[in-house]
Amino acid sequence: MDFSDFESLTLRLEDDDEKLRQVEADLAWVKEELKQKPKRD
Repeated sequence: MDFSDFESLTLRLEDDDEKLRQVEADLAWVKEELKQKPKRD
């Protein structure tokens, strides 16, 4: 691997990390919404 390969890999990892943070934020929102919703029997 040369430097450009590492640079490309780093950019992909940063992008994936940002996507993961967004999914975690969305999941936290859904969990909060479910807490607010009245429970059905």
